[in-house]
Formats: sequence, structure tokens, C-alpha cells
Amino acid sequence: MALLAAFENPATAGKLFVDHVALALNTHFAYAYGGMRAAARDARPSLAPWQERRCEELMSDNLAKDLSLGDLAKECRLSVGRFVRAFKQSTGEAPYRWLLKRRVETAKEMLLFSELAIQEIAIACGFADPRRLTRAFTAVVGTAPEVWQRHRGA
Repeated sequence: MALLAAFENPATAGKLFVDHVALALNTHFAYAYGGMRAAARDARPSLAPWQERRCEELMSDNLAKDLSLGDLAKECRLSVGRFVRAFKQSTGEAPYRWLLKRRVETAKEMLLFSELAIQEIAIACGFADPRRLTRAFTAVVGTAPEVWQRHRGA
């Protein structure tokens, strides 16, 4: 279902999302058709505290920008595959999912404390349009932004 929105409007799919899907497909093909086998797990699969902090800062400070997994992995001095595994081990979520939740949290703050229109909030939080914000907001929070805002008394 996540891919359907990207196929509907490919220009709005972010680099982080596209990288995540491409990595998943490449891994699937390597295991299913290339004879790749699971390697021995590293004893320390999580990010170091400085790496986790740096990635979270970079994503939070650049919500409206289109970061790639390569950008984040480079900041941590890791390969993309190792970075994705370590990030998920450290945070409990894939980088794309973490970023999506952070964007929604920022949108919630803006809905409560700013006078901006939903269109402006969507763009400021890195969504292509209000419809994408509404879809992500509803998936994370369980209700549409306007309904959530009304219940908060804003």
C-alpha cells in the first residue's frame, strides 16, 4: 500500500523512502535468486550514541529536505545496509518510519502553536501536499489533522 502512493505520483516520493524500498528489493532478490545467505551477525548491531544522535538531529533539522539513506549512512561512517540495520536496532524503527513520525510530531506542534494553513504545514514538514500529510498523520495518530486539532481546542 505504501508503494501505491509513490506510483501514483513518483515525483513526490522522497529519497529516503525510495532508498529504503530499493534496499529491501535488492536484499530480497539477493536472497531469493542470488543464493545469498545470512552472514554472521555483528556483536554490536546498533548505532553508537553519537551516530544515533547525529542521524536524529540531521533528519529533524532537515524535515523538508530530501535526505537519502546514503547521506545518513555517510554521516555515521557506515555502509547503507549496516546503517539501516543498526538504526533499526537502536531506535526500533526503520529510518523512513522514524522520519515520518518526526514529521507528524512537528505537524502536531505546528497545528497547535501556529496560524499556518494546512498546506503550509505540510510543506514545512516535508510532505508534498496536504493529502500526503493527512494520510501520514492518520496512519500515525489515528485521526485526521483537522479532527485532532479540533479536539485539542486549537
